[in-house]
Amino acid sequence: SRNIPLIVNLQPSGAYGMDDFFHAGGLAAVIHSLLPLLDTSCLTALGTPIRDAYPARSELPDVISTLDEPFKDNAGLQILKGNLAPDGAVLKRSASSLCKARHRGRAIVFDDYERMLDEMDHEDLEVDRDSVLVLRNCGPSGA
Repeated sequence: SRNIPLIVNLQPSGAYGMDDFFHAGGLAAVIHSLLPLLDTSCLTALGTPIRDAYPARSELPDVISTLDEPFKDNAGLQILKGNLAPDGAVLKRSASSLCKARHRGRAIVFDDYERMLDEMDHEDLEVDRDSVLVLRNCGPSGA
């Protein structure tokens, strides 16, 4: 995904919500914008080629843009590895403020959501500018 720009200006990476995405053409408009990167002769479930199934471009380019004028140049997912994720983890790059490929700093790890809520605002929580807060076992599972 390193070579695919972010073409959807949708929260949390962007400014617009799901209603705006729907009115801009939704997934069909996104696929239309991505057609230059796809094998458009592949058949859909209806037996028609992808190029014929997604003819409509977005009418709201501020919400769904094109590959030539993307919302952000970098999008996609980043695979993380290290002592916090020995089996790997997935980061949505566009929703992260982490701008470095590598990071060194203190990690404050929470094992569940309730504990994180209880401890996050405590005055004695040892965090600084280089700290990273990690909520374990949260989000989709690839297994």
